[in-house]
This record gives sequence, structure tokens and C-alpha cells, in this order.
Amino acid sequence: MKTKGMLILRGLVIIILAALLVGPMGFDYAQSKEEKLDYKEREIVVGFEGDAGNLAMGGLSQSFGAKVKTTNSVGGYSVLEVPEGKSVGDMVKELKKNKQIKYAHPNYEGRLAWTPNDPSFSLQWNFDSNHLKMEKAWGRTRGKKSVKVAVVDTGVAYETRGKYRKAPDLNKTKFVNPYDSVDLDGRANDDNGHGTHVAGTVAQSTNNGRGVTGVAPNIAIMPVDVFYPSGTTYTANVADGIYWAINHGADVITMSLEFQYSVPVVNEAIKFATENGILVTIAAGNGRRPWPYGDGIDYTGDSSLAYPAAYKKSFSVAATDYANQRSYYSNYGNNLDISAPGGDTSADLNNDGYVDGILQQTYKYPSYNFKEFSLEWYQGTSMAAPHVAGAAALLFSKGKKLKRVRKALKRTANKGMSGYTKKGYGSGVINVNKALKYKFCSRVALKKYKKKVKKFKRLMKKYKKGSAKYKKYRKKWKKWKKKRKWCKGHI
Repeated sequence: MKTKGMLILRGLVIIILAALLVGPMGFDYAQSKEEKLDYKEREIVVGFEGDAGNLAMGGLSQSFGAKVKTTNSVGGYSVLEVPEGKSVGDMVKELKKNKQIKYAHPNYEGRLAWTPNDPSFSLQWNFDSNHLKMEKAWGRTRGKKSVKVAVVDTGVAYETRGKYRKAPDLNKTKFVNPYDSVDLDGRANDDNGHGTHVAGTVAQSTNNGRGVTGVAPNIAIMPVDVFYPSGTTYTANVADGIYWAINHGADVITMSLEFQYSVPVVNEAIKFATENGILVTIAAGNGRRPWPYGDGIDYTGDSSLAYPAAYKKSFSVAATDYANQRSYYSNYGNNLDISAPGGDTSADLNNDGYVDGILQQTYKYPSYNFKEFSLEWYQGTSMAAPHVAGAAALLFSKGKKLKRVRKALKRTANKGMSGYTKKGYGSGVINVNKALKYKFCSRVALKKYKKKVKKFKRLMKKYKKGSAKYKKYRKKWKKWKKKRKWCKGHI
């Protein structure tokens, strides 16, 4: 198995969780199988038998109150707009009962299957169909440049300046508002390699014919350097970096670092960020391994969440391996929010001849040479957190706000692994494509559904059990009750 080494960073106050070792509103409840696929809201495609089309359309409009949007006389089909008060699924069922209709189905959505041309993309198992399902997700969005992710870390190789060189595989990535809370020089050049690797997972230049890919390649990265070259820092530096990100329009802040104890100044900064609609993703910690390979909180390998991941306002991320099991080094606990690929450089479970780390470009010689780059396999909760940051950036790019970003990520996470517990995996392992597909319901729709439930329950009670009208209203009561239940769970 191919692997490379990286220095373990031991902090005076905190430690980077770096590679340990390397190598819609008003949506109707889905009434049928057909509605589980994406489709244009309130539209149905109807095909007619023989020459029945023109005659049938007038009848359909009267019977169902449906509006004919378009008609294709050659193909013998029309697109209908579903009237208010009817769901797509219910109307499809009714239309299929008409003998003049050959077929009726939602106006399904199709997408391009987008595969980037980056030569080492095939080695990024964490992006494949068994993990983040990124090819499907990229068919939905690759992000918007107006969305910013602040990488609060060791800096990023984002520019060529003096002894630093811009990472070749970040050539198309947009960078905004760099900041260095240590030197206060307005630059955020990486003198370690960790921050560059993390930034790559979030938004590595993708489809540029070189290297590897990133989760949200079209968003902007805000490099924030809060570490000294030695790999150490102080609480004020981190808090300063967070406030910089807040004040300069970050949508997401990702931090792969930890403290020995809960620190109020940092907790308050995280709280202020969330109050301003920013998702703060934080690595859970690598403390399940004893020092010097773990987090250094104790000498036995503490499994509980590190700080500030343990702080409730944080969006804490544990690491998983190729088998979607929690990585052996990853911390976990009661306040854990979610899990994401963090890798395992001691294994090759997919038998591709490479270790199962997270592959991104960073410095080849991170301790002293900031101009040579290579693809490096890292492992750690440091590698897990940026996956979630990238996924969140895609959701923000789709117009979602913080509450819905959190809910979409958590509600669509995979809980199918053996031995799943909330304490061990949070809501499960992120599924980016499912999160982007997730449908929300509005409070306006919920109010409407509640009224319908009350109405048909009242009407049902007027008639004797078993009578035709009782059965009719009971059927409608059950339908709207089901919609209400779905909507309550999707607010």
C-alpha cells in the first residue's frame, strides 16, 4: 500500500486534528412510487390512445380543473397543470382510470451525469456511489462563488508569494478575504500543509484536468490562518479568526482543531456565528488513540468529544472509514451531530493498491518546503469535517438557510451501518445527493393540511360506519392525515 508520512503537531494549548498517520415550500406528500423521483411541481404528462387527444383534453379540463400548458400533436401528449387541492400522485391515479389515456406520469426531472476529468478522481473512494455520491450531487449543483467557506486552520496555499507557491490543483478555486490572526499581515499562507489539504476537500479545483476533486468546487474559500509555524496557537487567535470570518460574510466555518478544555471565548464566537446564520463544522477529535498519536487530552485515549466540537452550538463531525464504520481513532459522544469520511491509512478495503486515506493535494515536504506539492493520503476527523463544510456550502448555494441546512444534512444521513447509535455516529454518515434532494414543507401547507383533517373527520362522523359516504370521507381523512404527518416532519 502506498503511503506517506506527516509530522504530528503537538500544541501548547490546542492541537490540529491532522492526519494521524498517512499515507420546497408547499410540497405535496408523495402519494405514489412515481412521486419519489424529482419532477416539475404540479405538472403531469398525459399520452392519449390514437386520435383521442383533442377530444380528451376538453373533457379532462372540465373533469379535473386541470389547465393544459402545452400539447404535442405529433407525439400525442399534453402537459397538464395540476389544480390546487390535488396532489400529483392522486391525479395520476385518476387519469390512469380513463380508457382514452395511454399513460400519465409526473413531468420528471432529468439531469446530466457529470463526471470530472481530474485523473485521480477514481481514487477518491469517499466521493463514490457508496459514500457521498458526489457525481449525482454535482448534477444538481457544484456551488456558487457567492458562497464562502472559511477554513480556520494553518492557512492555505492560495497564492504565489515569496517562499510560498499556490497549489497547482487550486488554480481555479476562488479565494476571498485571507487573514492571519497570528502575524496580522493580511496574508494566510500555509506553512504546514494541513489547511491546504482541508481546503482541497472543501473546494479543490475540479474538472481542470489535474489532480483530484473537491466537494463544492465552485464556492469561494476564505483562508484564515490561526496557527504559528510550530503548530501551536492560543485561544484568542482562534476566536479572532472566527470573528474575522463572521465579519467578512462566511456562510460556513470549518475548524479541524481542539482544546484541552471548553473555552468560553471560542464558544461565544461559535455562538455568535450560528446566531448570524453560519454553520460551524468542527472535527470531533482523534483522542481514541493514546498520546502521542491521539489528542493529548489524556494518556489513555479518551473517546468523548473534544472541544469545541463538544459545544452544543458546534456542528461536530466524527470520522468513518471505507466500510462506513466509525474510524478507530475518532472521538464520539452525546453532542455528536454527524459523521463523514475521515479515512484509515492502515487499510486498503477496496483493494485498489492504495491506503484508504482521504486524498488531496498539499505540500510534499510540509515542514520546510512550501513550493513542492503532491497528492497525499491523510486520515483524521480533520479530514471528515471539511466534507460536511463542502456539503453545507452546496446547500447554501441552493438558497437554504442555516436551520434547513442542518436539518437536510442530518435527516438524510445514512444510519444503515452495523451497530449504529446516535452517540456513536450522530445522525449518521452524510449523503450529499440526498441532502440536496431533501424536500421541506411550509407552515402554510401544514395549516392547510390540519384544516383538511378536521374537515373530513367532522364529515365522516355525520354518517354511519360502513356507509358509502362514511367510507368516502374516511378515505380523504386518512389521505390528509398522512400529508399532515409528512409535513410536520419536514418543516
